[in-house]
Amino acid sequence: MLFDKESFEYHVGEYILYKTTGICQITDIRSEAFKDGEERIYYVLTPINDQLSSVYIPTDSENIAKSIKRVPTVEEVEKMIEDSLSVSYVYPADIKEKAVLFDKIIHSGNRAEILWMAKNLALRKRETESQKKKFHVADTRYLSLAEKIITEDFAFVLGIDKSEVISYIIEKTETK
Repeated sequence: MLFDKESFEYHVGEYILYKTTGICQITDIRSEAFKDGEERIYYVLTPINDQLSSVYIPTDSENIAKSIKRVPTVEEVEKMIEDSLSVSYVYPADIKEKAVLFDKIIHSGNRAEILWMAKNLALRKRETESQKKKFHVADTRYLSLAEKIITEDFAFVLGIDKSEVISYIIEKTETK
């Protein structure tokens, strides 16, 4: 299948934000026949924090606009941090409702909502442990995933080490 790589919205070498994978570099645009032997054109993505992995996204996918976004600017990251302060979800008490909400938030790719989730889980963890109780295993998993997404993406955009991201967020939100 012949095609012009320059005719696509995203280009080889460009960094993009891919839903839950985070920041990836487009390393190729190529034709492959994965399913049913039908040939399609794919963006080949390499996550910045896992150079040995590749993610293939069909360029003609109906959901591509929801799945792939441009890497945010510093100003957009700061707006995400600010927006996380006004996310209006009610923290569910029911474990199943919480799992549904957290899965929805993670899969949305909305960094302000993921940050809201991480902050709420971190507060709940601190409260639970201060009462000498165990923090729920599922909550620990969601907290780890949310923190990973936020620290990796924000560190890349802000040009800081991952270990500095939480302090940066706290500094930005303390004045609000």
